[in-house]
Amino acid sequence: MKIVYITNSRIPTEKAHGFQIMKMCEALGKAGVKVTLVLPKRTNTIKIDPFEYWGIERVFDVEKIFSLNLMDYRFLPKNLAFIFDSLAFSLASILYIKKGENDYIYTRDRDIAFLSLFTQTPIVFEVHFIPRFLYVYKIFFKRLYKIAPITYFSKKVLESADLEKDNIIVLPDAVDIEKFRVNSTKEELREYLDLPKNKKIIMYVGQLFAWKGVQTLLEATNFISRDDFLLVIVGGSEKDIKNAKNIPQKNTLFVGQKRAEEIPKWLKSADVLVIPNSGKYDISRYYTSPMKLFEYMASRVPIVSSDLPSLREIITENEAIFFKPDDAKDLAKTIDYVLENKDKVHLLSENAYGKVQEYTWEKRAKKILKELE
Repeated sequence: MKIVYITNSRIPTEKAHGFQIMKMCEALGKAGVKVTLVLPKRTNTIKIDPFEYWGIERVFDVEKIFSLNLMDYRFLPKNLAFIFDSLAFSLASILYIKKGENDYIYTRDRDIAFLSLFTQTPIVFEVHFIPRFLYVYKIFFKRLYKIAPITYFSKKVLESADLEKDNIIVLPDAVDIEKFRVNSTKEELREYLDLPKNKKIIMYVGQLFAWKGVQTLLEATNFISRDDFLLVIVGGSEKDIKNAKNIPQKNTLFVGQKRAEEIPKWLKSADVLVIPNSGKYDISRYYTSPMKLFEYMASRVPIVSSDLPSLREIITENEAIFFKPDDAKDLAKTIDYVLENKDKVHLLSENAYGKVQEYTWEKRAKKILKELE
């Protein structure tokens, strides 16, 4: 089977979507599929080979095709430049598809999914967010071979739009559990990472976008009852970190972006891991399937999570402790409980580790390939 995965993305990138794309291609390649990842030919500030950047096995090919790069120039408004760049890449993708013989096209880009109107090659569209005017998109959605939303809520929305139920497969995100088989002790990891051994470490890993809810977590540091804690924030752009430091907080350490192979070490060095997603945004409430959640589960460290439908699709009270979204005081209270009840929450982290065995990249790839047989 030959699959061409097309995405109008800068790869490598410090953002999670690039890693997710590469891991999916790797999983498909390991399953015996001949995969080609097609990217736009643009300049990238990250000069490292994407396979090396994320520690990905070279079981698939990467090709770059022509695309405009107007986003780097100031003579056009960014929104207009983005539209032109996207159109140019879509046209180049059509020409690329016509050159070769592929069994399927796979994408998570809405613009590429539009190609269903121009090609007979079956397209699998991995849906990460439902467009506001879904009825407008139904024309090409109905022409897609398979639609793969990452949450069950998204599936219900798509079904309500009279799309064929049998063509919709839910594909939550996943984790590479093998990467989390770290033999070092927590003390050894803290020494390696230059973290204090005498502190209770609360940790967040990921971007600092508003819908991620990190502001609530930072505010919560002012209400935690004990003083022997350190909140460690792993990730975020320099600009976002600068803005986050303006939020009233205490005992917080920003360490910036870290390479993918280092993330298991950071997570396993912590006493509690937090997913503070905001409930004010639909993408957070209903449509996200955060890779960090599966990584948290694989780390065997207690999880404190916003009580949101998107997260509840994966975890329950048997695997995590929940708090009221956007409520800093309730988050602080929940963190206090976890830190003071080590024995009780240990069972939850073990339950989470057991459950995450079903959410591997290998099983994710096999699920979609079963639908393509």
